[in-house]
Amino acid sequence: MSTVTTTAAVAAQLERTLAVFVRELPEPPAVFEGGSTVRGWSNQHSDLDLYAILPQVREPADGEFTKIPCGAAEGHFYRRALVDGAVEGDLQVWHRVQVESLLAAMHISAVHESRVVGIALTNYEVDFLGRLWHGRAVSGGDEVAHWQRRLHASDARQVMADRSLRLADNAVVDAVGQLETDDVKSATLAALRAHGHAVDAALAVCGEFSASGKWRARRVEEARPAQFTPDEYWAVETLRDYHAQPVAWIENVLVICQNIAASVEL
Repeated sequence: MSTVTTTAAVAAQLERTLAVFVRELPEPPAVFEGGSTVRGWSNQHSDLDLYAILPQVREPADGEFTKIPCGAAEGHFYRRALVDGAVEGDLQVWHRVQVESLLAAMHISAVHESRVVGIALTNYEVDFLGRLWHGRAVSGGDEVAHWQRRLHASDARQVMADRSLRLADNAVVDAVGQLETDDVKSATLAALRAHGHAVDAALAVCGEFSASGKWRARRVEEARPAQFTPDEYWAVETLRDYHAQPVAWIENVLVICQNIAASVEL
């Protein structure tokens, strides 16, 4: 598959596809591209991750769309594959009201009050925000830039960091309990999970957030969080010193997670 991001053919298909949602399509509609093709990480198997933000969205007659509920945002958004010859993509269609409500949740005061804001986010919402942060406008550049400014000025980094720290805490508790019952294999997996979430918390403060660990190593290389070097991160991710003393390795990783958590300011 071609790694070329957007083409005239893709733009034309986008316009035809988005027209099923509104009686009158904005000119131009706000559409941005995110993911590996924008970050320079793509390969021949990568597809396009496209997001449209429309002023109004009606139920599409096109049965190829999947209706997906939101968590922190209101309502639901729509998703479908977008294929044009050799170019393949994934298109999500969001209502402006949903984006407004999602950004409204990106305030650290809400985290301090309830500490549930980040957990309420779905993986789709996390990825939407992460891809908008680094996104590139396909059309409607002024509006896309408006949403990016709103996101960058929000407390999204702290909210995402808190979300990852809570997930890391849960995994640490799992690992401790599993070690107490000599379930070393399960404790190993829990420690790795805790470390991944702790690393994600440090990355979030740098404006790097994703619901997936797929590009975590690339994010660490680019963001260079203060809490660890890329080599220190990779040593844990690859279990470099694990086999000599597995239990000691697990205990050390849990300490690393706690140290990262203590250094992340919310």
